[in-house]
Amino acid sequence: MKKFILSAIISCLFVLFAEAQEVKTYELDLSNAADIEKIRLNSSEKNVNKYDFSLSDFNFTNAPFFSFAVKIEGDNLSENLNASVVSYGQNQVKMNDLHHFEHSEEDENRIFVSDLLFFDEKTERLILRLDLQQPIEQCIKKIKIRLFNPTKSDFLEEKEDRNLVACDLPPLVSRKVWGKKWTLTDDKLYSGSPSFTTVTHLIIHHSESSNTSADWAATVATIFDYHVTTNGWADIAYNYLIAPNGKLFVGRGGGKNVVGSHFCKSNANTMGVCLLGSYTSVAPPDTMIRTLEKLLAWKTIDAKINPMTSSMHNVGLVINHIDGHRTGCSTSCPGDKVFPLLPTIRKNVDALVKNNCNPKMTTSLFEKNEDDDFFAISPNPISQENPVLNLHFLEKANDFSLKILDLQGKEVFFKNMQNFENEHIALPYLSKGIYFVQLSADSKRWTKKIVVE
Repeated sequence: MKKFILSAIISCLFVLFAEAQEVKTYELDLSNAADIEKIRLNSSEKNVNKYDFSLSDFNFTNAPFFSFAVKIEGDNLSENLNASVVSYGQNQVKMNDLHHFEHSEEDENRIFVSDLLFFDEKTERLILRLDLQQPIEQCIKKIKIRLFNPTKSDFLEEKEDRNLVACDLPPLVSRKVWGKKWTLTDDKLYSGSPSFTTVTHLIIHHSESSNTSADWAATVATIFDYHVTTNGWADIAYNYLIAPNGKLFVGRGGGKNVVGSHFCKSNANTMGVCLLGSYTSVAPPDTMIRTLEKLLAWKTIDAKINPMTSSMHNVGLVINHIDGHRTGCSTSCPGDKVFPLLPTIRKNVDALVKNNCNPKMTTSLFEKNEDDDFFAISPNPISQENPVLNLHFLEKANDFSLKILDLQGKEVFFKNMQNFENEHIALPYLSKGIYFVQLSADSKRWTKKIVVE
């Protein structure tokens, strides 16, 4: 009996320890001298005071990765504060700059909310580094750091029964799956009841997080935790989220017609779709965009929206019915590699709607969308040992950019070209496989497939 009780106690302690290690929170009140002493003055030079706060007493188990976010309260933070995180692990040291989360609704002079960072589960130590124009006790009041381990998810594809419109949604990953930790459901918010709206505009975002993940459901759970705990929102901001592999996740309160928290503080009449990853310098994969187009086609039919036109939005502007976050306010979202694709996406959605959602009627972002006779390439296949690409223009080319993309849409080569009729280009080493040669000028794009062998 004693052995049984002892075993039960040990089991309970193990469970408590495991749960505690899903989240690690550090809170500092700089009105407290003891908390000030926990932050080390690294150096002071040229009127810049550098402070370090070390984090090493975390031990996450069953972690695909873990996330970092910090909230700092103080005075004149936008002028006084530069923040970064130094990570240590597997004999590697990396400096990560922190930026104020551009979707935050806080006054950035008084409250700094960092963007969300992801770290490998083998990271051993972090240092929060603050560069201040004044001594820390004069400008910082409170610091709250949150490390979050989503744990590996039990991923399950689900298909909702949607026979009301010609274009069905792609298979969905429900909130019950990625939000099991919080017992989320598809019919209510995490905090409070959802508000509903008549959707007239479909807004595209990117998460500005890592483009790779061993567990995309865990990535969605991490974004939810960040939005709810660090930003203090009632739920995840977006109605739907799409992973690079094309998986579609149900977002805020079940997604459909729920008012989100994503578009320039003017969220009524919008549906927000977040592309997981950062698309500032990397193109989104075609699989991701295909899911996006199917989702948008479903919603344009469901809400009787013309995907090719525009109208007044309550943000105070006339915007396209399918548009990017940056159209409504000052932001780089959804990234420089997504925003120029929106005209093609609108055309593809329109084609899907008009052709009973037959994907053969749409244009891949990695296939031609202009006259195919503009240029020719040789040789094809290209030798991996001598990767030289010959471009033969059938008319004179002016001010073009050349990209080579892999199957995931990642840019592996880029070159600006001017006043060329023919060009011989020495390429970098490329792994054997299929690539796409893409020429762009203004809003036009020509693409051809090549093989490296």
